[in-house]
Amino acid sequence: MYKNDIRLDAGIIWSLLAEKGSISLHRLIELTNFKEGFLMMAIGWLAHENEILITEKNGITYLELTHSVSDMYL
Repeated sequence: MYKNDIRLDAGIIWSLLAEKGSISLHRLIELTNFKEGFLMMAIGWLAHENEILITEKNGITYLELTHSVSDMYL
């Protein structure tokens, strides 16, 4: 039903991470303005595809790409 929307949202998140590097979950919410449920589904999509790392530092959740963009084009 929403699979295409989730895929598109995941692409937007991937692009932001490629551009900015590590981003806190809170900042990602601010940058995308996605509804929380759709944001979490898009993050789940990226995690399932092994595209992102999810870490926690000092109680703050961060996301980053598993590979740098430059690594992808070598």
